[in-house]
Amino acid sequence: MNAMNNLIIYILSVALAFFIAPTLSLSLSNDPCARIAKKGVSHLYDDVKTCYLSTPFNVSVAKRTLQTLNDLFKDLYVFTDQSKEPVKEGFDFTPLDILSVLDTFLDKKSYSTDFEFNKDLRFTVKKLRDGHTDFQAGCYLNDIVFDQQIYLYSVVKDGKQIIKVFDDTIDGKNVDCEVTQINSKPALQAIKEFAQTQLSSSRDLGVRFNDALASVKEIAIATTSNQFSVRTDLPESDSITYTLECPNRRPFQFVRKWNITTVDRFLEWQDMKTFQSYCFSEFFLSYIPTQKKAVNSPPFTYGKAKQVYNALAANAYTLGEDIGIVEIGTFSFRRVHDSLAFEYQGAFQELAKRKVKKVVIDLSNNPGGSINFAVFLSGLIVPSKHFAFPTDLRVPPTIQQVIRNESRPESDGGFYNASSWNSFETGKPFENAEQFIGNRSLTRGGTTDEYSALFIDQLPDLLLEILKDQRKSPIQFPWDKDSTIILTNGHCASACALVSRYFAEIGQYPTVAVGGFLEQPLSFSTFPGGEVIDNGILTELPAYKPFISNVALDFTIREAYSLKNPNEVLDFQFRPATHRLYYDEKNSRDISLLWEQAADLLK
Repeated sequence: MNAMNNLIIYILSVALAFFIAPTLSLSLSNDPCARIAKKGVSHLYDDVKTCYLSTPFNVSVAKRTLQTLNDLFKDLYVFTDQSKEPVKEGFDFTPLDILSVLDTFLDKKSYSTDFEFNKDLRFTVKKLRDGHTDFQAGCYLNDIVFDQQIYLYSVVKDGKQIIKVFDDTIDGKNVDCEVTQINSKPALQAIKEFAQTQLSSSRDLGVRFNDALASVKEIAIATTSNQFSVRTDLPESDSITYTLECPNRRPFQFVRKWNITTVDRFLEWQDMKTFQSYCFSEFFLSYIPTQKKAVNSPPFTYGKAKQVYNALAANAYTLGEDIGIVEIGTFSFRRVHDSLAFEYQGAFQELAKRKVKKVVIDLSNNPGGSINFAVFLSGLIVPSKHFAFPTDLRVPPTIQQVIRNESRPESDGGFYNASSWNSFETGKPFENAEQFIGNRSLTRGGTTDEYSALFIDQLPDLLLEILKDQRKSPIQFPWDKDSTIILTNGHCASACALVSRYFAEIGQYPTVAVGGFLEQPLSFSTFPGGEVIDNGILTELPAYKPFISNVALDFTIREAYSLKNPNEVLDFQFRPATHRLYYDEKNSRDISLLWEQAADLLK
């Protein structure tokens, strides 16, 4: 209802602006916002930048934005204190006292435009390097896509790591040429610096490096990758200069401008006046990236692998008679129904029927999704007393009162309803608010705060029934830690990270990560936090003020702990893969070669 109300208010405000506005003095020819509003054409970089800079800075809106962010980070973001602590070896980020930064934000720089203010805020939040936490200013992020139309990847060849062209939709002759320089810097250094400063998808720089480059997923380039070449943030300049070395050709240099397009949206602006109204509206629409087909590159194939099970949730393949593969690309679906769990079970059962001796579980480029499915899959493959990691959340006095209110019998409930969570200790729903609130004070980063009792998700009845039936099924899964291996490119995120961490920690399955930097350890998962949520939660929290402009914050609201080492928060423990593989010109496009290499690592 809140989103619909905001939508109605926004539409009415735009309509009113047209009704009361005098005849526009700016025509299409000299109004950059009007020009970039057009769909189906490529826009000029200077038009986008000029339009973005046209909205003046509003100090009262800025102060309210900072106040709401401060409230969210002070009381709800679960890693506010831990983000200040020294960085564990293996990670690459700088400790950040986010509350101190927000408190002094307007003291450090004076702003003339709304865009500059929101851009600085966005990149400040990115410094947390928490893939679950993202500040977005809707009108500067979710409507325009910047595409280089040349997509890069990294291969290791003759003991040397280089950058090459994975695909070029403008000039196919460039495919598989080596990129030696990008904007006058060595190409490998340029990509590393981009991943280091611009991306926040992992605390492991090697994973961010993989995310900057193209990698394939189900025939298309994965939406989680290719972030150097396809962006929604305004790039620093209108083009990128590449130097290429190709077989049978002299080294050459060319400049590639961004192909800039406007996303098809339900709401849109028409000119500078309505664009500014859009930026200060309270209605927020997020951008959902789409996969891009690899047009000119050598075709992506499954090579020698034979598909034996095909479903939305999971696919199964065989390589010869001995090797089976289960490929799980996501735990998030447009239409989520508990019956999808049968498909995870079906993929493994099919391989069990075929009596394969080794199993590769491929979780590469899996962005996560439903925690229920993650917990279900953990219990399906590695049964144990606990098949979910214990979690908790911040419970300052204001949140404690919300828990008490939402946990009353007469309440409609909500996120903080105690009975909607199971106690980790008993495995049963909390009986009252005080049990959920608990009595745990933790000191992190020099600050002591209150955290809830440890809890886990409640699985739906159907998922519990499937787990129960599998225990009695004539088709049992015969594989163990000596015959199962987990394959990822590091981007096995969120719910996927919880699954892979569980397989590695409780099942003791070996893991193999592909890509990253040569001879440097690489994580096999990223941001395994207990749950991501957005500022929409403020509708349940009357003590906090919502945003009053077109901005939003996604953030980690609960954290997960190791089962074997109860004091370890999974997000802040560097867990490199047991084994490493690297991309080359063949296995980057023939996934069966990677699967075979992974299976060969098993005893």
